[in-house]
Amino acid sequence: MKKEDYCFTIGFSGGTAVVDKRARARYGKSGVSDLLKEGLFKAAFCAALFDSNTKELDHVLAEYNKISGKNLASVQELKKNFWSYDSSRSY
Repeated sequence: MKKEDYCFTIGFSGGTAVVDKRARARYGKSGVSDLLKEGLFKAAFCAALFDSNTKELDHVLAEYNKISGKNLASVQELKKNFWSYDSSRSY
């Protein structure tokens, strides 16, 4: 899967990802910081996760906590916040 598709996946139809094509076209080449500035926290998180960039993941967590008023303690908690738990999948 391409990074742009991963960042803007909004669901699945069977084993096929459903991608928000309008958001992908508009923001697909944006970096994590730009996505955060646009308020696209899930897309920013996915971009950092796709790249396995722990520094950017921590940045997304800090910005999310600041804007949301929450105090999530870890990237793992943020991951759970964006995706409901499904024991059949590995996140």
